[in-house]
Amino acid sequence: MDSYKFQNLYNTNLSFSEVAKKIEEFIRQDPFVQYKLTIGSDSEVKSESKNRKNLEVITAIVIYRE
Repeated sequence: MDSYKFQNLYNTNLSFSEVAKKIEEFIRQDPFVQYKLTIGSDSEVKSESKNRKNLEVITAIVIYRE
C-alpha cells in the first residue's frame, strides 16, 4: 500500500505509513478526548486513448476531535 501517494494541505507524496503516523501524532496532541475517523473513496474511469482506460481513485481520510 505504500506505493500509493497521499497529500494534504501541507504535505504531498505521503505514503500510507506516513499518513498513519500523522494521525497518531494528531491524537497524541490531546489523547483524552474522543475522535471520529472517516474514510471515503470515489473513482472515475479516465480514457487515455481509445484502447486504454485508467481508473483514478480518490480517497479522503478525515479525523477530528469531538
